[in-house]
Order: sequence, then structure tokens, then C-alpha cells
Amino acid sequence: PMEITVRRAEPYDSLPPGVAHKLPAALLEGKRRDGAILLAYVRGQPVGWLVHNLLWARVPFIELLHVEPALQRLGVAAAMLATLEDQLRAQGRALLFSSAQDDNPAALAWHLELGFEEAGVLDGVNPGVVGEVFFRKAL
Repeated sequence: PMEITVRRAEPYDSLPPGVAHKLPAALLEGKRRDGAILLAYVRGQPVGWLVHNLLWARVPFIELLHVEPALQRLGVAAAMLATLEDQLRAQGRALLFSSAQDDNPAALAWHLELGFEEAGVLDGVNPGVVGEVFFRKAL
């Protein structure tokens, strides 16, 4: 099996280009400083990232998650999720939320496969008529 290493992003890390395309630089630096970015590595190479935050200052939420296309469906995202869940449990958190667009069947299935349950759909946040499906997982 492939060895996947997951750790918090440190100030000296150069972040994968995809993160910078999703978040403004100042916000990105704040998240890195707060320990809210996890990086996944295979053979020393960065292959994925997960950005999380707190909704309403108290509810853990996966904001963004990405795995390089060539390594998708090989456990990288699950490894990042497991690391995040361990960190949240250590903080005394009992729930984790996430979301995916309703036109992304792979992301919807991933959530269900990893123990999330649907928590509702929010319309009007994505372009067009694409809904955002929210998921929750008990920790």
C-alpha cells in the first residue's frame, strides 16, 4: 500500500498552487498560522490539501479539499480526513461538517462512504442552479 503522510502546513511550506487559486493570500496565511491547513504527501511530494475552519466560531467545517487527479481514489483524502478528525477529537469536538455541490457525484459518494450523513441542501450559493449539499459526521 501507498504510504501517505499528513501534517499541518507550517510557515516554511510552499503550498500547492491550487490552494492559492482558491483563497486570497492574506486569508491563506492566516489559515496556515492557525493550523487550519493540512497537507498530504506521498514519497515526500505534496499530493493533497485540506482547509478547515469553524462555522459560527464553534462548528468544525471542511472548507476545501483537493487531491491531485492521478492519486484520487487511493486513500489520500481519507487520510487527511482521519488526521483532521483526530485533531478535532483531541479538542473535544463532537461533530464535523462538510459540503459538496449537488452536481459532483464523486464528492457526494465520498462523504457517504466515509461516514458522513446528509444534513440538508442550500440553494443560491453556487452559480446557476447548483445546490450545496451539507454533510455532518459524529466524531
